[in-house]
Amino acid sequence: MKRLLNCGIICLLVFCTNSISKVFSDLPDPKFGFKTFFCTWGGTDSPEFKRFLTAARPEIVQVGFYGPMFHGYADNSKSTGYPMQLPVSGQYKALAAQKSINNTIHSLGLKVIGHFQMVNVIINDTHTYDFFDFYENHWPADLLGQKPISDINQILQRDINGNVIIKKHYVDYVGLCLSSPYTRKMLKSMLRLAIRSGLDGVITNYNYYWSCNCPYCQESFRRFLAKKYSQTELKKKFGIDDIKTYKIKINAEIPGYPLEKAEPLDYEAMEWAAISFKNAYDDIIINYGRMLKPDLIVATWNHIGNMSITEERMFLPKNLWGRAENYFWYSGGYGPTDLKQKKLGDGWLDCLYIREMSGGKPFMLGKYEAVRIKNSIAEGLATGGSGMGLYINIKNPDGFAGATRYMEFVHKNRNLYSIDEPFSEIGIVFPRISIKSGYKQCMDSFKEIGEYLAQNHVFFDVICDENINSKKISSYKVIICPEIYVLEDKKTALLDEFVKKGGTVCFINKNSASIIRKNSPPLVFEAEKNTDIISSSIKNIIGDLSSIDAPFTIRTSAFSKNNRRIVIHIVNYNRDEEKGKKLSGPSDEFPIPEKNIKVKLIVPKSAKTARVMLLSPDNQEKQLLPCIIHKGWMETYIPEILVYGVLDVSFGN
Repeated sequence: MKRLLNCGIICLLVFCTNSISKVFSDLPDPKFGFKTFFCTWGGTDSPEFKRFLTAARPEIVQVGFYGPMFHGYADNSKSTGYPMQLPVSGQYKALAAQKSINNTIHSLGLKVIGHFQMVNVIINDTHTYDFFDFYENHWPADLLGQKPISDINQILQRDINGNVIIKKHYVDYVGLCLSSPYTRKMLKSMLRLAIRSGLDGVITNYNYYWSCNCPYCQESFRRFLAKKYSQTELKKKFGIDDIKTYKIKINAEIPGYPLEKAEPLDYEAMEWAAISFKNAYDDIIINYGRMLKPDLIVATWNHIGNMSITEERMFLPKNLWGRAENYFWYSGGYGPTDLKQKKLGDGWLDCLYIREMSGGKPFMLGKYEAVRIKNSIAEGLATGGSGMGLYINIKNPDGFAGATRYMEFVHKNRNLYSIDEPFSEIGIVFPRISIKSGYKQCMDSFKEIGEYLAQNHVFFDVICDENINSKKISSYKVIICPEIYVLEDKKTALLDEFVKKGGTVCFINKNSASIIRKNSPPLVFEAEKNTDIISSSIKNIIGDLSSIDAPFTIRTSAFSKNNRRIVIHIVNYNRDEEKGKKLSGPSDEFPIPEKNIKVKLIVPKSAKTARVMLLSPDNQEKQLLPCIIHKGWMETYIPEILVYGVLDVSFGN
């Protein structure tokens, strides 16, 4: 029942599993993990490429293109430009060049992951050296075996009238239909070739679905509905008399969200489309790929923007989210800064969301910004991720030096990143069930509250509503529920029990908020502006919590080991925007240091002493900081943070 609520070393590098404490039973290597990462779409022939890999030693190097976009466009002379930026045009030459690059990366003791497109393939008006021309006239049987089917339409996404769907994003695309058995056969042959090129793994990108209504999708959607609903329910909810013969129009765009006046069936289509992609991904990439290479590293590249309801996995059932996948890339948190408007160009909330949904597996945010490299790497590390995705400009001396220094810092201080259990006193519930049920306004409330918490420098986590359980929420002092409309009864019962055990629950709606505490009447706040509601209610609950006294340009998080050691990450987004207004590259970051930052922590009851050490890639010298412990609190001051600092706090009896 559900109810509505009111409210490493070069050549000797051991792939980084020994410093990661989490165990992932769904992976070939349950202790898989990494903290340093580098991605590039080109420039592998530059002298800086190998020099950077040798100096910075990123454990994962994501480079090269494979799959249908590669094969369908590599013979085009433009393939050395966007989007693939191949080292040389021509399938055979490019494959040989990429294999050589992979060998170079392996010679440095690093892992190489290739980009593998699942859906998008490039076309042009004349069908000259595009995917149509490749498939019909230049299929390389010596590389890929026999063509799966002669009729190309059988592998493409088509509309309700049978027309091939064409999309545009810099270039013209058509999409492969993953419901087609012929498409899956083709992708498996291409994956086999990619693995033979020396890859340790693949990351799929352009994981899209465009309301394909081909017979394969129609049949798959019918099976989905028939399995989920009885015939009586299908008739009552959707007006479907006979699911076997009913001509369904599938309205589902991934990434996307149902339109304002969408029918109930459209929400079902979104869930089906998400599940359908995951099933195809598992069949091709995970099951077949790991049959060929049992330790194959697999990942996905999706898009979240600024906590967007359209992200590719929004409608995917939680038990399938990232199952058997090693790491996650999301594009989002776009810059640059606009400090007058208090816009940091940060992806802090994005990162906390991905960390929660992934269960703590490695992730990175692709921010499509080449200026704030140090800041972006710091943000990823501070939130539990593995640095930044793309746009580390190693041809720029400042970019090369900054990225190298930050990755060296991680290598030298692995013990700081082996402590990966979040130390958070507040949990903010992400209303995923409500959003999937059509209450998209919940996302705005969630983002407003999340931003307020981040600006006030309290230690908080994101909790997906589907993940609420007694063990998870017991580690928090406060649970904040932002405009949740749909939640299972057993989840609300767990929140009630949380209050009975001394926890605080705060429900924040559009014009009111209520704070529920044990043995106290609800404390109610009302105001016309949502910002006033958020401010009044949250100020009431954070006074007795750990915090950092700093300007809004600071973001902070913390991780703990048995409460005897707390590692606090501080990221400074402040910069001289006037000096950096050209925004042409890493030389324009111009960070402004923040000084005398007060840190106030609730300490373990038995703690009598504390040792506080400040470390930073911006300052090679470790600093032992003075601190005071008094009446259950520890206070210390950080003298200065340029971009990124880490406080290592150890308590003694």
